[in-house]
Amino acid sequence: MKRAGVVRVPGLCGLALFGALGCSGSVDQHGTAANTAGICSPLDPITTSVTLDPASIVDAGRDTDGTTYVATEQDSALRLFTGSGSPLVEQIESGTGEGSDGTTQFWTFSYTDLSGTNVTVQKDASGLRMGVAKGPISGKGFDVGSTGDVLDQLDFASAAAIPAETTQTFSVDYSGALADGRQIVVVAPVHFTSYDGFRVFFGQSTALDEELVSTVTRTLGIPSTTTITLTIDGAPATLSYSVGSGTLAIGSGMSALTSPSLPAAPPGAVFVCR
Repeated sequence: MKRAGVVRVPGLCGLALFGALGCSGSVDQHGTAANTAGICSPLDPITTSVTLDPASIVDAGRDTDGTTYVATEQDSALRLFTGSGSPLVEQIESGTGEGSDGTTQFWTFSYTDLSGTNVTVQKDASGLRMGVAKGPISGKGFDVGSTGDVLDQLDFASAAAIPAETTQTFSVDYSGALADGRQIVVVAPVHFTSYDGFRVFFGQSTALDEELVSTVTRTLGIPSTTTITLTIDGAPATLSYSVGSGTLAIGSGMSALTSPSLPAAPPGAVFVCR
């Protein structure tokens, strides 16, 4: 079956540091990575429960091995939850997309586990069908029914009643040091589609205080440049960085930052959240 559609890769903004994509936006200070004020661990993963809405479910099915697959779409976001029991766990897609071959509307979800699993959701005149192909496939999708297994369809209300959860992981997007030894560390979600989860910590490595972030932009280019406007000690500040380089302007003064090519938290770093 020849298919034409749009493939969407999650976390496009996240890929832009090393690629040629540009994104911008204002941020909620804590975003999805909120911690209790005081000494904190912003790099620790955060797992939260998810309430599945039957109205947002694209399809739901169960494989012969007992694995349940629930695909959802809401506000143009495609998500996949899987599990052999409860709770279902959201998978991080390596690629998602949707399109049509002229008669059939289809959605595709791809993610990788230890065996490499690809899932295609297909809707046609005969109704919804969901299939799973375990292992590598050629192309962006496959024909449900001719490749892999066709899942036994689940009632959407029953599928939505299964507890679900999602886990967000974090990494150091940038780290640098001023000549006086003060450090600056940018912590960001590993997978993201906005900058709401970006956080900036500044100070001596034994007391890296979280600063108030106003905006985050990432320009086009290879590599691209990220610019964060924020407030440090009550003064407006601007952090600009690319791979292995950065500058920090506080008030009217600008200083170059010593930046490792691979960003990492300083040894023994203590983070203090707002």
